[in-house]
Amino acid sequence: MPQKLRNERAKEARYHVTDEQFHRLTDKIKGTYSRLDQTRCDALRLEAELLEVAEEIGLEPKLTQEIITRSSTCLETMRDTRKNLVAVHNFTTGIRMQTNQAERGAGCYGLFTGEVKPELRVVG
Repeated sequence: MPQKLRNERAKEARYHVTDEQFHRLTDKIKGTYSRLDQTRCDALRLEAELLEVAEEIGLEPKLTQEIITRSSTCLETMRDTRKNLVAVHNFTTGIRMQTNQAERGAGCYGLFTGEVKPELRVVG
């Protein structure tokens, strides 16, 4: 989309979001996904380690099963939390589409528009 048309559309937007606000929110959502995913990876590794140690020490099958059941509940909660985050992200993307930032897509400036790309902060 030509820059002139983008500027006109941005002026007519229902809500106005600054570039700083846009990047701050984008960084937060990406960071939240990253931390949730890393936590899930850590929980899976913990479960594997717990089961290996349970076998090494000769833990009764009933107690091992309880470890598996509780760990599964924890992992399911993490899965549901991530699904809820995706829902929030989708909802707020709909709101963003009503702002002057609607043309930004995933936050990338156009490759062929000659726009200067901003300095982005590292997340993680």
